[in-house]
Amino acid sequence: MVYNDFMTAYFDQLLLPPQELLSIKNSFVQEIQDASRGKESSVSFLRHTIPQTSPLKDGETFQVMTIGGSVFKTALVKKQRNTTIVLSEDDDAIPTFNSEQIFIEFIVKHLVPTITYLSLNLAYPLDPVFRNNLLDGIFVRGGKEHRFDGLIGKKVGETIEDFVFSRLKRKVWVTVANDTVCLFISEATTQTWDTTVAGIIGTGTNYAIGMNGQVINLQSGSFNKIPQTPSGKIIDQESINPGKGMTDKEIAGAYLFRHFNIIAKENNPPFSPLASTKELSQLAEKNDGGASQLAQIILERSASLAACQIAGIVEFKQQTTRGPLTFVMEGALFWEGWQYKAMLRKYLKMFGVDKSIKFSPIRHHSIRGGIKLLLGLS
Repeated sequence: MVYNDFMTAYFDQLLLPPQELLSIKNSFVQEIQDASRGKESSVSFLRHTIPQTSPLKDGETFQVMTIGGSVFKTALVKKQRNTTIVLSEDDDAIPTFNSEQIFIEFIVKHLVPTITYLSLNLAYPLDPVFRNNLLDGIFVRGGKEHRFDGLIGKKVGETIEDFVFSRLKRKVWVTVANDTVCLFISEATTQTWDTTVAGIIGTGTNYAIGMNGQVINLQSGSFNKIPQTPSGKIIDQESINPGKGMTDKEIAGAYLFRHFNIIAKENNPPFSPLASTKELSQLAEKNDGGASQLAQIILERSASLAACQIAGIVEFKQQTTRGPLTFVMEGALFWEGWQYKAMLRKYLKMFGVDKSIKFSPIRHHSIRGGIKLLLGLS
């Protein structure tokens, strides 16, 4: 196969025609509808009721942590009447959370000695539960190549509290929610509850919507009515959760650069392996040959599939909600990926929903969402 034929073959293989994208979007809408009715579905419909009041005293200092697929942030925050003051912020690289022990010890390592309340914004599926008037979550499964062995089926906040007490003889109260839930409450008000959508396109992908005063976590990265590429099949087979997280493995930043490396290795073009999807975007930006073109194609495929889910959410919400939707977005792929937002808009226009949505221009809601989780909605 000559070099140009190689590129043409992968262009045709990776970029899906409009009719197939429309079919994917329709399947996604059906999966949301099934999940909302309690039927079997590859996506979730996890209903969260956010506390109205806060356990914090005026002047009390608390801590917020956010743990994503590759990013950790923490902030020390002071409640002051009806507002808060961020006293300090920090970040760190995260290890691979292969076990509950690694995860809990990482939390304790970054726990400020003087705080009594911790709000944890966690980028993994949680089944919401109330405990001591705080929102907690039962850990459903790992993802993004983090296994969390030992934590599955346990209440995350309670597990952290018990460990801190046994190890440090300290009583710390912990509230926990999925990152899309935190992202949603960081932006939504009573007036915009039904017209706000929280979306994450980064290391992983997911969305949360507001309905009837609740926040609904869709866990959309698990949507499985999506065609696998040959490279995606290899990624799935080599992953910690074969057969799960199928959309993430075709869209998300944890995997896109791996598609490039697999394609390059199988076809022996003069492409160097990449270490991250950030490098994939940088390669696409160069626009200087076949390697750049392949990077661009992989990123555009991701954007086209992400547009299927965004358009599907618009269609689902339009059954009950009038007016345009505001998508509050997080994730490095969305914000920093090569021409990613422009490609999303291109496909949203193809679906005919570009006039029905707007993207919030504000970034970095993760700490803010964790603050709102502990402050309550009042």
